[in-house]
Amino acid sequence: MALSHDVALRNSMQEWIQAWRNYAALHPEYKNDLHWREQKYSQIIAMLDARISLVDSFTCSKCGITSHNPNDIRERYCGSCHEFQSL
Repeated sequence: MALSHDVALRNSMQEWIQAWRNYAALHPEYKNDLHWREQKYSQIIAMLDARISLVDSFTCSKCGITSHNPNDIRERYCGSCHEFQSL
């Protein structure tokens, strides 16, 4: 079963990728470093997605509705409440 820190780590990895893209846009000399980091971070995100997908459902703590949608599970999103749940 995936732990909540897997979701937090995955989200922070996505934030780091975006931060490096922004940095490389301002500093073209880091373009090669950006490409390497995107590859490595994407591999880590894929591994975390695999761990997160082991959880087969997400139940909203507010309304009690259960979702089996992999995106809802990964993002801890309740389609009924239209809200993201905190970790």
